[in-house]
Amino acid sequence: MQIAGKAGVTKILGAKSPKECKERCSAGKYFDESSELCKSCGYGQYQPDEGQFTCRLCGLGKTTRTTDAVSELECRDECSNGQQLSSEGVCVPCPRGTYRTQGIHPACVSCPHERTTQSTGATNVDDCTLPICRPGSYLNTTDNRCVHCERGTYQPEEQQTICIACPADTSTKHTGSTKYEDCSNPCNVNGAETHCDTNAFCVHVPETHDFRCECKPGFNGTGDLCFDLCEGFCHNEGKCSKDKKGQPFCTCSGSFVGKRCMEKSDFAYIAGGIASIVFVIILLFLLIWMICVRSTKRKEPKKLLAASTIPDPTGGSQVNFYYGAPSAAPYAESIAPSHHSTYAHYYDDEEDGWDMPNFYNETYMKEGFGNGQLNSLARSNASLYGNKDDLYDRLRRHAYQGKKEKNGNDTTSDSDVQ
Repeated sequence: MQIAGKAGVTKILGAKSPKECKERCSAGKYFDESSELCKSCGYGQYQPDEGQFTCRLCGLGKTTRTTDAVSELECRDECSNGQQLSSEGVCVPCPRGTYRTQGIHPACVSCPHERTTQSTGATNVDDCTLPICRPGSYLNTTDNRCVHCERGTYQPEEQQTICIACPADTSTKHTGSTKYEDCSNPCNVNGAETHCDTNAFCVHVPETHDFRCECKPGFNGTGDLCFDLCEGFCHNEGKCSKDKKGQPFCTCSGSFVGKRCMEKSDFAYIAGGIASIVFVIILLFLLIWMICVRSTKRKEPKKLLAASTIPDPTGGSQVNFYYGAPSAAPYAESIAPSHHSTYAHYYDDEEDGWDMPNFYNETYMKEGFGNGQLNSLARSNASLYGNKDDLYDRLRRHAYQGKKEKNGNDTTSDSDVQ
């Protein structure tokens, strides 16, 4: 019966059932009835024939270079503790993660799960003290533990004691990287992966294999979000600008001053005060000027009485002795207003400076001169001014001479002496 392309074989002669037929294993192997598979003889054993159910031992202190030895000639002297016979027939140390005890193990055996040895040539299971560090980590030999590769490093192999650094200006996104392709410049990204605000710089930090965002000059914030320093900086309609370093400054409008245009200029207050003072001074000047004009303007006397002439004792026509123009004199005074006779009046000019009483009673003077006796009032005035001729002379000297024209000539009024 054919099994696996070869004629089957039975363990003993005289088999009575097809079930007793097994696979015919090649030389250097044997048929394992528990698993019903062909297996290698292992170190220290050999099997020159095919279709066998067991292997032959090399003998005490002997071993083979391979697990599939087919001849007794392959048996060699057993290696010492921590070593095993290589395929070249020489003893070599057990690899890391394995151990071998002479006389017990024909070859090096692996440590328990997730454990390994510190070095090659381990002799027993107690040497399996270290954890197995997978790719992306390394073995910290100080405290015998596995550590993930830091950012900016990677490790593609297991059970290594260091991680490999990424090229300059590159880093990894996370710890525990396992390949070179994980290294990149974190700032050389676009779109949704962009780390920083559009108004910020992305700066790679070699010391930490990381990056940070820094707002550009003229902006402030965390880097992930940056705000314009000019936003709300200037007040009262001031215009915000930035210097070469990005620092904001204001160009204030109107009378506002200060770094942020929040203060009123002292000049505005001073100018306002000066303007107010000047305005008051002008008003005062105008007021004084008006008063002066009114006080210095020559007022025309009012005509209180109809034009009359004082009779001349000689019988001739007499001058009209209104002092001043007939309509110009503001008033005419009489020392004896109770006597209604012909009076000689004169204009009492405030600027004249002479104080001659303006009285002459012709009736009293005639009577006084006629009989040689004067009443008390006439005597009083006669004693002051003399006789009638003296009084006329004085009045003529103070008679109104008329207004002066621009050419210097006087105009003669009705009051001039005829």
